[in-house]
Amino acid sequence: MALSTWQALSPLQWARWGWGTLLGGAGDGDSPGSDPALGLLRSLSWGSRHDNMISATDDLIYSMCVCVCPSEDDQKEKSLSHHTIQQLIMEKDQALSDLNSVEKSLADLFRRYEKMKDVLEGFRKNEEVLKKCAQEYLSRVRKEEQRYQALKIHAEEKLDRANADIAHVRAKAMQEQAAHQASLRKEQMKVDSLERTLEQKNKEIEELTKICDELIAKMGKS
Repeated sequence: MALSTWQALSPLQWARWGWGTLLGGAGDGDSPGSDPALGLLRSLSWGSRHDNMISATDDLIYSMCVCVCPSEDDQKEKSLSHHTIQQLIMEKDQALSDLNSVEKSLADLFRRYEKMKDVLEGFRKNEEVLKKCAQEYLSRVRKEEQRYQALKIHAEEKLDRANADIAHVRAKAMQEQAAHQASLRKEQMKVDSLERTLEQKNKEIEELTKICDELIAKMGKS
């Protein structure tokens, strides 16, 4: 931009052009986008230009005094220039304050980012440990389940054999009991038969004894 063009600008236009130059001529296309890393780098670049902004602002204010005030007799122009300079100084101070706030915010954001990264790393490690423990417990549960199934099958087999043995013993005992009862009935029948025979023999003996007594008595009389 030539000197004549500078002089043709109004103080407010000249100030806006100067501030646009100080801020790097950033347009809408240069604003931080959705990329957090790019936005962080651009924001951090403001701090690296801190001293340059102060120096350039001071030079701009001095140039404004020279370029926009060609005549000391023009009180209106002086007042406008003074007002513009004061406005630029206030804007510079506000920009520095905003820059400090941005730097503090970025530092706090970076600390929070590092803390969050450590927390996420801890979560990741804990997740791996928990996943490993879960796999170990699952393996143990499966082994215990297999062992339980094997013991269950073995116990069922033993129970079946025991039930079969009990049934066999019961059947054998019932057979033996039936045989003993049959033998007992048979012996009882023998006893009954012997008792009847003995009773019959006793009767016969009594009759014979009576006959003998009668014969003896008759022989004694004769």
